[in-house]
Amino acid sequence: MKKKILKSIIIICFLIAIIGFVGAYFLITNSVKHMFEYRSEYKMEAEPTYDYEVLTITTSDNLKLYGELAIPENPKAIVIIAPGWDMTHNSMIVITEYLYENGYGSLNLDLRTRGNSEGEMKGGAYSEVLDIKAGVNHLISNEQTKNIPIATLGVSLGGSTVLNTKDENISSIVSIGAYTDFMDMVLLDESINEMPYGEKIIPFYINLYLGFNLGFKNLNSPLETAVSMKDMPILVVHGINDEQISYEYQGQKIANALEGNPNFEFYPVENGLHFPWLTDYELNDVNYDVFDKIVKFLDSVYLEQT
Repeated sequence: MKKKILKSIIIICFLIAIIGFVGAYFLITNSVKHMFEYRSEYKMEAEPTYDYEVLTITTSDNLKLYGELAIPENPKAIVIIAPGWDMTHNSMIVITEYLYENGYGSLNLDLRTRGNSEGEMKGGAYSEVLDIKAGVNHLISNEQTKNIPIATLGVSLGGSTVLNTKDENISSIVSIGAYTDFMDMVLLDESINEMPYGEKIIPFYINLYLGFNLGFKNLNSPLETAVSMKDMPILVVHGINDEQISYEYQGQKIANALEGNPNFEFYPVENGLHFPWLTDYELNDVNYDVFDKIVKFLDSVYLEQT
């Protein structure tokens, strides 16, 4: 009789533990679902002043992406452009125009779940890596572009994505306003650190959620990936007054980690906001020194190759 009671108690405790685990999973993941499970619709902001070709590119997980390919005469390189979390390709036209004027082509993408591209879930700079690689594969397999060097440039989530994309065909990286890793952003939330074991429990559940939805093999840290590319020419740009992704806790952390790379450059932008080429969102006042720095960095890579 006692054995039966003990067995029943064990079963009940096990069921309570399972219910608690599942309940905690749904409770915690519901707090981040809204960030991932929505589409960013295309909003008309600007039209390019240059000629471009509209492309449809297919990723390795069978999503069709929208892209605009612009190639100036005798391009020094083609830059794959990765917009931010809630941005589409048209938000990056101010950059692609400046690159074009200075001899650089661009493949300006709508990343998954954004604009004219397919997808139902954002990837936090994890699965968007597949979008950049799809762009690379298109360029190296296309007769018109296969012999042109490839660079990548991203802003915010896009900046983290290009740091997280390791590919032998990419020969330089420009990362703007990036975060080190999505989980680092989670851990900066003060409310998490105030909870008992919150800094361990909450990331555990969020990683489960992301792993189940994005694939555990895709959950690579942008910072760790960037550090592993020991000799890759990398330019990191971060606005000192960035109000969305901390210069101190993200931009400076990236810079410190990449100090050992002899081809790494760090450009902290005085008075720069999250989009560091802007010092005032309302006036849309463009600081062209940021674009000059990007072009000079790219020239240091590609003019030496030619």
